Amino acid sequence: IYYDKNETKKSYFYLKKTIQLTPYFDKELYYKYIDISEKLDKSYEIYNFLEEKYIDYSDNKIFVILYVDTLDRVFNELYKSEKLLKKYMVEYGYEDKLLLKLSENLIKQKKYKNTYDVLELIKFKSKRYNELKKIIEKNRMF
Repeated sequence: IYYDKNETKKSYFYLKKTIQLTPYFDKELYYKYIDISEKLDKSYEIYNFLEEKYIDYSDNKIFVILYVDTLDRVFNELYKSEKLLKKYMVEYGYEDKLLLKLSENLIKQKKYKNTYDVLELIKFKSKRYNELKKIIEKNRMF
């Protein structure tokens, strides 16, 4: 309720408490908690929170995507998020959504040859796939 009313400090307090009492991964709750923590400039806390939860949810694709997105957006830790994605895909298999996420990460790192190789594994050629392919073609120096 406080989150929807944009009451950041109250929502932060209650979201943090709720997460502590929730013994499972709740996507909406985690996204809101990270969003509020970011608004309150609690990046150190976000980082520690995700590191701690990764131990429990490293096998959860949605959590891994949340973690990777936050590492990229908030901390610009592209190399670490690349490794997390690859580790997840090696252990649990890959799908187009994960391959696209990895491709976006590799492009940000200017690893165009690697991005090209990853894009070749994608089965469904979505709009996002085509956008990434164009970026690769513009940077065909590999």
